[in-house]
Amino acid sequence: MSAAPPRSWVIAAALIGVTLLALALRLWHLGQESLLYDEWFSLLRAGEPIGRTVRGHWLATTTPLYYLILKVFVEILGESEVALRLPSVLAGAAAVPILARIGRRLFDAKTGAVAALLLAASSFHVYHSQVARMYTLVVLLALLSMEFFAGLGGHRGRWVRIGYVVSTAALVYTHYFGGFVVLAQGVALAVGNLRDSGRRRMLSAWLAEAAAVAVLLLPWAGSLARQVSGAAEALPWIPAATLSTVVWLLGRLYGSAHLLVLLVGACVVGIVCKRAPRDWPAEAVNRWLLLSSWLLLPHLLLIGFSVLAFPLYFDRYVIVTL
Repeated sequence: MSAAPPRSWVIAAALIGVTLLALALRLWHLGQESLLYDEWFSLLRAGEPIGRTVRGHWLATTTPLYYLILKVFVEILGESEVALRLPSVLAGAAAVPILARIGRRLFDAKTGAVAALLLAASSFHVYHSQVARMYTLVVLLALLSMEFFAGLGGHRGRWVRIGYVVSTAALVYTHYFGGFVVLAQGVALAVGNLRDSGRRRMLSAWLAEAAAVAVLLLPWAGSLARQVSGAAEALPWIPAATLSTVVWLLGRLYGSAHLLVLLVGACVVGIVCKRAPRDWPAEAVNRWLLLSSWLLLPHLLLIGFSVLAFPLYFDRYVIVTL
């Protein structure tokens, strides 16, 4: 009788299958629907000279990296629906194994595989993987940034640090709200440092890398200032952040707002009833600080901004929380 295959190989095979499933779901009927209004906008921007794209004079609220990538696909494959949507498909499928790596790093291989399956089958993610917009690229780059960031506690080599800086800068150059991921990383480290002063070196290292990201973003500072001044006029179509719109949005993102509330409530009750956070090992606390910041901060900040200033809370703007 032959020995059972190693567990790691079983999980690796399952992950390959999940990634192929993700790709198949995103390619299914890819060119069936005509271009949406926002996709026409992407096509127009991809047709601009590179200099105009980099300067971003015509961009109301977005950054230019996605349009530069789309321009390459248009030059090679043409302007068909499939060609325009292919970057979103590839980014959406590539995000699946990266999420599995993060799940394995933070928990274990099974957790990573299950997380990858949930993302592969997410109707919200599949939908945006078939639209010629930047949102699945935002998810992919957010996951790459988190993958490099998750190794902050180890002995990080130069290339890991460079990978973090480049992927994080590329994330913000794809969409401003990718910056929520950077904020979640900083909050998790800062709060963890209050509990464990031994993490001060990690926090200092991350601050140096975040400063390097900021330097890479400096060329866009002028365009950012111009866009901020006209943001309210550029986004009049976003509904007010009422309770009903928040519930609808959570349902769009996660399948069921009620299920999400129940899961969060169960976690809180479990923490309170079973074990006080101060009794947890530092590694477990830091892990949950990161995940909680990653999930909650984008929602809370955009809801708060929408209440205090003007509506800015919309489903695809918090897609990094998937």
